[in-house]
Amino acid sequence: LSTQLPLRLTVIDGRANQRALIPNADNIEVMGMDSAEEAAARVSSGSAALVMTHSHELDYTLCHALLTQNSAVFVGLIGSRSKANRFRSRLRKDNVPEKSLARLTSPIGSSGPKGKEPGVIALAALSEVLTLNMKSATLDLTPSVQGANITPTAN
Repeated sequence: LSTQLPLRLTVIDGRANQRALIPNADNIEVMGMDSAEEAAARVSSGSAALVMTHSHELDYTLCHALLTQNSAVFVGLIGSRSKANRFRSRLRKDNVPEKSLARLTSPIGSSGPKGKEPGVIALAALSEVLTLNMKSATLDLTPSVQGANITPTAN
């Protein structure tokens, strides 16, 4: 689906078997990662980052890195409202400024189609990012690599 959208995606995943599942497309770049900090550093300033991993701890580490070491305009986190509240509380305890926390949106895609299937969640998250892009002069997802889907959910 994302191959047909007017944006560029960078998929960063430390798992080679998951990277192999991403389709080849002109608007999708796939790369590995050694650490959350490295992944956060690869996200371009002014972009949107979607944190969608197989691990709550990795999710947290990525969110912390994106909110403290990066200037992504939008940091979307997959999960429930209770997970979002736990993360916000923990990020505050770890001295993440409120201004940075304001860039965190969780759960991502909550205004879109409902479902727990990875495809439904991806569609809702992409819809949210595209809507933000259309409403905001600060988020420009084209023509350079601006979106980052960090470690897609795998079932």
